[in-house]
Amino acid sequence: MSSIKEKITIAGLSAAATLALVLAWSKYQDSLKEQPKKKPVVEPKEEDVSPPQENDGGPEEIPGSPVVKPAFPRARRGGVSSEATVPDPSKVIRRVIHKSVSDLRSISAAVKKNILFQGVDEEARDSIFEAMFEKQYKKDDTIIKQGDDGDFFYVIEEGEVEITQIRNNEHVVLVPCLGKGGSFGELALIYNAPRAATVRALTDCKLWALERSTYRQILMVTTIEKRKLYESFLEAVPILQDLNRWEKMTVADALESVAFEAGEVILREGEPGERFYIIVEGEAKAYRHADNQEKEIGALGRSNYFGEIALLMDRPRAATVKAVSAMKCVTLDRDCFKRVLGPCEDILRRNMVNYNRYMTEKI
Repeated sequence: MSSIKEKITIAGLSAAATLALVLAWSKYQDSLKEQPKKKPVVEPKEEDVSPPQENDGGPEEIPGSPVVKPAFPRARRGGVSSEATVPDPSKVIRRVIHKSVSDLRSISAAVKKNILFQGVDEEARDSIFEAMFEKQYKKDDTIIKQGDDGDFFYVIEEGEVEITQIRNNEHVVLVPCLGKGGSFGELALIYNAPRAATVRALTDCKLWALERSTYRQILMVTTIEKRKLYESFLEAVPILQDLNRWEKMTVADALESVAFEAGEVILREGEPGERFYIIVEGEAKAYRHADNQEKEIGALGRSNYFGEIALLMDRPRAATVKAVSAMKCVTLDRDCFKRVLGPCEDILRRNMVNYNRYMTEKI
């Protein structure tokens, strides 16, 4: 049975799934022993036993038949496994674990500098924090073991841990003591690979854990939702009307989320312009100097855009834009636009009317 357990573990199943399969196999073998020996029973060879595919509903063979097939249907042996794609966002039920404001602040501070969270917008980040759940460990417990499959990312709420690694049969201490606010295991969120180090609790610990499947699901669902929203916004931008569907999708994926406080100046008249903005939430007003006075020239709200000329040419801003309320915008700079789609002029030349109008426009 130990060899079967090793093969199942190598297949990439979690410890809980492995244990369940081993127990099922043991129970099956016990049931064979209880059958009357009326007919010969052929024991399945260990190498013929493969772990079941997920959601496989195939029936098992009835014990006592002349030839007993493996309890689980044969599965093809694959090299690299990956999770299933995310279902329709409207059908996804998001997991929410209640946390205090202090807990959320602690988690946010712990992952603030983590590269896996730096590109995540505020809404997705909040969903990830809400999905994290508490795990308790006693002093000297092994939280992560080098070589084991990794499924969870951890943030330390209370306690201290030690991180070690076996290199060339030598025990190497990588981090002698990691305390409150520390995090580890982040590679498990993107790779289905063995743990690279061992983490042991130096004291009793309270950790916040995030599972890889939850992390991926939240990011992919929010990405799909945001892409649809941003594509609809881009449809209204005149200089981007000639982009095809694939190009608009590429621009939508390249947009970055930014926030502004009420009264904050987003663009200032006369300053160099490199960024283009679309308002997702909030309101703003545009002003222009005339007769030594700053005059309001327009109001901007959800789905309105400004600064689009910055995608086309390097010229000073023609107006000042100030946030009237707290705002959420998405933005794209000229260099990024050119990296993903090439020079904006090439796109505008598909429609010479638009090209000539924007090349000569003063605003």
